[in-house]
Amino acid sequence: MITVFIDTNIYEELGFNFSLKNDIIANFIKHIDNKEVKNVIISVIDNEVKSHLTQRKLDNESKIKKHCKWIKNYIDEETINENLNSELESFEEFKKLSQAEVFELDTINTEKVLEKYFKKEYPFEKSKPYEFKDAFFVEGVKRYVEDNYSIRNIIVTKDKGIKQAVKNIQNIETISSIQELSDLIINYGKERKDTITKYLDKYNLDKQLKEICSVSGDNDFEEGNIEVEEITKNGVWGTEILSIKPDRITIVCDLGIILKGSFSCLDIENSVYDSEDKDYIYKTYLEKSELMYVCLAILDIKIKNSKMSDVIIKDFPEIEIEYKDLKNK
Repeated sequence: MITVFIDTNIYEELGFNFSLKNDIIANFIKHIDNKEVKNVIISVIDNEVKSHLTQRKLDNESKIKKHCKWIKNYIDEETINENLNSELESFEEFKKLSQAEVFELDTINTEKVLEKYFKKEYPFEKSKPYEFKDAFFVEGVKRYVEDNYSIRNIIVTKDKGIKQAVKNIQNIETISSIQELSDLIINYGKERKDTITKYLDKYNLDKQLKEICSVSGDNDFEEGNIEVEEITKNGVWGTEILSIKPDRITIVCDLGIILKGSFSCLDIENSVYDSEDKDYIYKTYLEKSELMYVCLAILDIKIKNSKMSDVIIKDFPEIEIEYKDLKNK
């Protein structure tokens, strides 16, 4: 059995979506039910995820009070609160379904963490000097492995500092996504993934992207205008296989896309705001005709006569255009 430690940035990439409708989560639970994986959550990660979800709840409450006061005329307060709490409850349900063991850090020697901080040893770096959460996460993993004599242990993280901090520890490996566990467990090789990536590179997904892609502006996108005329695929990276069946292969990948059209919003930094009138007395605007994004997508590749024959987009995130997207050159 592989012992798995998941970093917060992995959950964040999934949009903190812990539902079994999420194929990645469902596949992870399947490996646990099959006794192939043990899920251990270091307490600092547990607390950080709950902190993120609590802040999301508070942000949503604020948005309702600010923009949707009328909603209480149609939906009772109890139902609203249930929905606001749903993400926190979903995380707790995920912990139950994944039979997660939360490992506390009360036995960790804080002097070791401080020593690494002053010596600027990984995960502390010059560019990221205050990575105490990551440092305690690493020390928690090491202590768990020592205390439980766990033979094969995998940290799932995108953080380079964490990867560097454990790279010389013999029985701790790192991967960059939950999906890669399937490769390790059922031994799908690099050659198969490369073949799939090449097929996807050539496959035209533009029509599906136009139909499925939802685009909106974030909170700072003031007086924004979004007119999408064309969506094109720009590349495929990081292909990971979720499952292989006789009639289809389900994969997750980073899908690069280009939005073409008319995109504009108020240039907040270069406009003048009158605090008394609570309005802008001088306005300038940011404009772009093309924006590029990389999105985590789940795809089904249909198999016919033992060959890849078609691609269906199963899951694709909503694209939220941010103020900085128009500001950046």
